[in-house]
Amino acid sequence: MNIFKTFWKATNITLAMSGLRVDAGRFLLAWIPLLGMSVWLAYEAEQSGWHIEFAIG
Repeated sequence: MNIFKTFWKATNITLAMSGLRVDAGRFLLAWIPLLGMSVWLAYEAEQSGWHIEFAIG
């Protein structure tokens, strides 16, 4: 059981460093759709050949 606590703490630290954590350790669910849209937009920019312009602008 102690290994699960250690694993959970490591997960919380990783998520806290990425900014996807609320102070209580729960995921900030509002970030998930925003991250999904960002990934989708970057994918569409890459597919259409506008990746450099998308990254700069």
